[in-house]
Amino acid sequence: MVKNIIKNKIIAKPSDVLNFCHKIRNSKDKLCKVFYLDENKKLLSVKTLNLDNKLPSKNFVIKEILIPCFYISTKSIILVHNHPNGLALPQQTEINLTKKISNIGHFFGIALIDHLI
Repeated sequence: MVKNIIKNKIIAKPSDVLNFCHKIRNSKDKLCKVFYLDENKKLLSVKTLNLDNKLPSKNFVIKEILIPCFYISTKSIILVHNHPNGLALPQQTEINLTKKISNIGHFFGIALIDHLI
């Protein structure tokens, strides 16, 4: 899941993950990268989701983001997604989805550190 070059990298702050997001920045598809971290903020895994056809089904997106947490003992996540139109302003549906992911994750002891566009 994670290239050896970045696996176990310490993510001290959310912006540390931006170096790993060059491919989604210029994508014509709406993509989301999920960074899975352990209790010491060490990178465990990275998953890329194509959100183009999934945002109407928010529950599907939430499951795709959170289910891997239980298999790799994730304690926190950072989300990064692009806007193919180039505008880095969050839409209300994205804000609501982020809150829902944060609340569900919190219930299971998984912190959402940040959601970057």
